Amino acid sequence: MLLTLGEEPSEFDARGLRELVLEERRHCGWAKAQTLVSAGRAFIRFRIAEGKCPAGLDEAILGPAHWRLSTLPRYLQAEEVEKVIGACNSNTARLFLRFRAPLRGLGSHCAVSVIVAEAMPRAGLTLATRGAAHVLRHSAATTLLRQGASLQEIAAILWHRCLETTAIYAKVDLLLLKQVAQPWPEVEPC
Repeated sequence: MLLTLGEEPSEFDARGLRELVLEERRHCGWAKAQTLVSAGRAFIRFRIAEGKCPAGLDEAILGPAHWRLSTLPRYLQAEEVEKVIGACNSNTARLFLRFRAPLRGLGSHCAVSVIVAEAMPRAGLTLATRGAAHVLRHSAATTLLRQGASLQEIAAILWHRCLETTAIYAKVDLLLLKQVAQPWPEVEPC
């Protein structure tokens, strides 16, 4: 990666390093970009220790942006949740037991997701990604929020240890967010 800057480390500059990293990031995912940045910084620090690059040049290599929880939680509308529930066999108990002996509780954390994922097509719904059980948790939290429940109440219901975990639901109320969002400077509001 750094060979494109030339063979003389004393001639490396911040602008060249940033442009090189930006170019490399266009061709890979976030995790690989982070690896490239770490390797680049380590190389530059080595050259700084040798006295072949100016001190502080390693700070010119910026890590890739990674906005934690930047997307909206996936959730179903209330009528869709009812369809999923209706697609389940109501002639059996509401307990999650294994189908085959020994009849005991489910042994895996993903077993409920499998049950929900199998019920969704029967309800005429498709789930674009994994985590069907979490979609139901997200749906419950979203419904509670829209009905006026506080984030603290939702955290208690979902058994979240940290309120920060529950805060992801604050962004699902787009109408309320539009009311509190400030316009970007020098840009006309939507």
